[in-house]
Amino acid sequence: LSLERTKRLLVADGMTAAAEQIAGARKCVLIGLGSSASVAVDAANKFLRAGCNSYAYSDTHMQTIAISRLSEGDVVVGISQSGSSKDIVDGLRLARARGATTICVTGTERSPIVRQSDIVLLTDTEEVRHGALALNSHISRLMVLDALCYYIAYRNGERVTGSLRENERTLESKRVHED
Repeated sequence: LSLERTKRLLVADGMTAAAEQIAGARKCVLIGLGSSASVAVDAANKFLRAGCNSYAYSDTHMQTIAISRLSEGDVVVGISQSGSSKDIVDGLRLARARGATTICVTGTERSPIVRQSDIVLLTDTEEVRHGALALNSHISRLMVLDALCYYIAYRNGERVTGSLRENERTLESKRVHED
């Protein structure tokens, strides 16, 4: 149900614009706190495997340092279900001042994060049970970022295929082979 509501909230043009910006970025920095931090790390890992220079930070000092080194041609994705996490909003504000494109994934349309974002991707926020765990909204945020990764992979098919092959080749040395 939460995924269906998120699907209805998302605007196709926003998803396309976000995916295009991430795919074409020199560097993509994803920032989040709390449960949004794990979403940022998951997305950065997937984007990296798909050939994008992606990094995730959950430490607010590291977020600020990383963003302070960005410029035009870079992207910052701020993930905050409430849209009111001060450090995430401040990170997007700094990114904008540096000339980077800002994208937010949030569940609150009227929130401070939206005002600092060039592209807004809304998710469902209605928690039916176990609201403190925020499971529905967490899954919705993951779904939005997975969809962006799928779009990037589809758009950059040959580049992604080459990147995936290279990933497998380099990771082969990390596997134990029994004699």
